[in-house]
Amino acid sequence: MEVKKQQLLINFNECNRLKCSAPPAPDGITKIPKPPIPFSSWFELRMFETHLVNLEYEPLTIDYTRKHRYTPDSIIPGTNILVELKGAFEKDEPGKYEPVTEQGGFAFLFVFQRRDTEIAWKKPRKDGSRLLHEEWVAYHHKRGMPFYCTFEDEFADLKKSKSFAEIIKRHKITQH
Repeated sequence: MEVKKQQLLINFNECNRLKCSAPPAPDGITKIPKPPIPFSSWFELRMFETHLVNLEYEPLTIDYTRKHRYTPDSIIPGTNILVELKGAFEKDEPGKYEPVTEQGGFAFLFVFQRRDTEIAWKKPRKDGSRLLHEEWVAYHHKRGMPFYCTFEDEFADLKKSKSFAEIIKRHKITQH
């Protein structure tokens, strides 16, 4: 509990923002504009204007699948519900949960350390705010993903709730 008290003093949003923000530009360097469409970088543009002038840019799209492994923090016995304990998502981390659900038939219960923690690497909204972890879960849940979330300090209440009982019932594994 002493560690938790210390963690509560840390501003996760500020730490994440510092960890995920670009380093400051050196003095005298102005911001470089984006390259013209369709190019992703000025390097690509230069290459296609010089050495690759007779080649077509991005002529096809290739689908591929990568084999990955995922180890959940826990699983609720008798269900297909994987429990994931999170302080904050690392960049690109959320991309693994949807394929695990789609390919493995699992549901996720995300237990976040605290409410209102921003996903630091998401672009800020027009009002300057960033997507919160619980908003990310709600968005995917609305899209049909069996994603649920709670918070460390609310977990005991969730376990006693009617909605949790319904989630357990919905994801109960029946033996054949």
